[in-house]
Amino acid sequence: MFFPQSSGILFNHIFGKTLRGDSVNTFAVKRCDNQVVCPVCNFERYLSISKLLRIDLSKGYLFRATKGNSVLEDPFVGSAIHNRLKSYLRAINSDEGETPHRSRSGCSITLSLLGVSKESIASHVGWANSNMVDHYSDLKDLLLPSAPTAVLANSVSTDASSSVVTAYKACNDFSLFKKRLSLRLAELNCF
Repeated sequence: MFFPQSSGILFNHIFGKTLRGDSVNTFAVKRCDNQVVCPVCNFERYLSISKLLRIDLSKGYLFRATKGNSVLEDPFVGSAIHNRLKSYLRAINSDEGETPHRSRSGCSITLSLLGVSKESIASHVGWANSNMVDHYSDLKDLLLPSAPTAVLANSVSTDASSSVVTAYKACNDFSLFKKRLSLRLAELNCF
């Protein structure tokens, strides 16, 4: 259902891996200025393309699987989403292990850092309770001064960067590796 003036969409999510029994997840998606990434613009584009292809979305699944050049009546399931994402990432030589499931964590972290309440995040993502926000985001660990994010942010200073390079070079010295390995093997009577 579209909001007035198509300013957003209200989805009533009733099918999927994370929904159990009679569970339903209703969530809103608002239009944004950047039309390339705007979910509302892209959904409207999806509807227009479906109409041009004479695919009736008024019944059956809204998002459907494909086979070759055919659109099936089957739902577009998680494994298909995973495979499609991986094929897109490989096509642009950018596959670094991303999965659709990781977007839940990224969404949770981003919304938390923007000040959204745990309850609202859980509702938006479709979790049964706000405890899942802690499970997926680990913000308490991410925001500690010793956390990787803080350490990396501080490493941009010249002093910190040079100390990291010095430490790396000291640890990356393998010139004595063969001697030490030979001595250790001799101690273990491996020769």
